[in-house]
Amino acid sequence: MSFEGKEQADYTLNPSACGPPNESTSLILGWESMEQTLPTCAKFKEADYLDANKDVAAKVKVTSGYSGWQHFWEHGYQENRKGVCSEVYVFVQQRKNYQHQRIVAPPNLRKRVHGSDDLVAFESNGRLIAANVFGRLMRVATDAADFRVLDFGVGCGRVLRPLVELCRNTALTGAPIAWWGSDIDDEAITWCQKLLGPIGEFTVNNPMPPLPFDNQFFDFIYAISIFTHLPEEMQLEWMGEFRRVMKVGATALFSTHSFDLVPDLWKPGLTNKDFYYHIGQGTHGLPQFYQTAFHSHNYIRAKWTKFFEIKAIIPKGIANHQDLIWCKRVA
Repeated sequence: MSFEGKEQADYTLNPSACGPPNESTSLILGWESMEQTLPTCAKFKEADYLDANKDVAAKVKVTSGYSGWQHFWEHGYQENRKGVCSEVYVFVQQRKNYQHQRIVAPPNLRKRVHGSDDLVAFESNGRLIAANVFGRLMRVATDAADFRVLDFGVGCGRVLRPLVELCRNTALTGAPIAWWGSDIDDEAITWCQKLLGPIGEFTVNNPMPPLPFDNQFFDFIYAISIFTHLPEEMQLEWMGEFRRVMKVGATALFSTHSFDLVPDLWKPGLTNKDFYYHIGQGTHGLPQFYQTAFHSHNYIRAKWTKFFEIKAIIPKGIANHQDLIWCKRVA
């Protein structure tokens, strides 16, 4: 486990540290010619915020009565602004009764996950995949107070956010589900920690195991569009790690590319009919090993049964495109 920057390591999510909820200060907002009252937050450092956000500093300089805190309170908490600790994000979100489904991931993170920054396609695809995952989760979820779910490769929460809403809206379990998200993309994890903190906990994982969790920690793990991109040896290492952190009887869902999705242009180099890892240009912002992989069903049954019982392979079970592999740890 590694975090970029000391900020995430030094702060716990304790909104009360920002000051009492009713503490406030009056600011004369010259740009609106009116007086408003904003809550104060001791953890917010005006100088740090302005130093990290030059556009805000420029506006403060030319706008009478305006401040970096006012900008963050009105806009910055939705924009993944730097120079602010996680506690301040949670402080503002809670006082505004801010709902995570209103948050829009920045275009570069959407493109990294979805291949396009188109917001409508990003969100609709996320809802569809969440429904696919929910169809399996509803079969195994329990009312246990410690039912734990991991989104491995969470990115900027494309699937996690609508999945959490599905579970809440349907009252899937009697007790709240504990959610975790993990990814190698430290920029995406930092964004999740700041803006999706009320949902669950988020951590950066290394390209290779281990994960920062105890043995038999999770009840349910899903990894969508992850094993569609990794080399074989790395995949098998992660399979062993998932088995380690899953409880006996826990469920795991993985998505894969079937061989009918291999583009015609790549077929001349296709020599292995069971597993094919194609090296191309890669994805901007992600490591070079993040390429494109394809699995046959025979390969999955032959290789993955070392780690799990394969409950089912559902062709096109994820967004009517990738195959859905339903696994269970049996011992």
